[in-house]
Amino acid sequence: TCSNHQTVLTSFVNGHQLKLFAKPDLEQTLSFLKRINSVSHKEFQPPTHDAIEAVLDYKDFSDSLNWRLDSIAKLIDSNLDPEMALMSQSITRYVDSTRYSQDLLILQEFIEATSQTGLGQKFVSPSDLGSHNVLGDSGRLTFIDFEYSGIDSGINLLGDFLTQPDTEIAREDALEFSKKFLSSIFRLDKVRLESVLRLHSVRW
Repeated sequence: TCSNHQTVLTSFVNGHQLKLFAKPDLEQTLSFLKRINSVSHKEFQPPTHDAIEAVLDYKDFSDSLNWRLDSIAKLIDSNLDPEMALMSQSITRYVDSTRYSQDLLILQEFIEATSQTGLGQKFVSPSDLGSHNVLGDSGRLTFIDFEYSGIDSGINLLGDFLTQPDTEIAREDALEFSKKFLSSIFRLDKVRLESVLRLHSVRW
């Protein structure tokens, strides 16, 4: 590990980019996340810095969301291609709806709950977790690219992973993964999960 650049040098890894995460793939992902967060893990030295775009409290999330909404507003004012314009209008309608306000309340409740348990301050996140940074080979997954890794909240890692545009995960599998990932922290049922994913989709 190069401390100045947080770079890890490794040998060549066989594998193909994993686009669709099936249940076995999610089990391996869960195992990987638990392993890097295990205090007894001897091969991994946890980072002491925050992950890039970390969300450790509600203000962090609110600031990043507002920044994204400002960017979208500027895009709408410029000349957009039809597809981008449609997407921007869809996000604008969502933000103007009561559902958006309800989703924010659910997310705030979640972040406050995780902060009280200490998860928001101590969770080690690889950050930028998704199909573009996972290689599959004969049923075995290899996780790569940790340049943005650091301390983050579980909800930020979960939301980013499940809404990453190139990553395909069935909704039922996503809910099961979320429950296992955060089982001892917060009750994340289907309604709450959908709220979290809608908000994180805006950030993408």
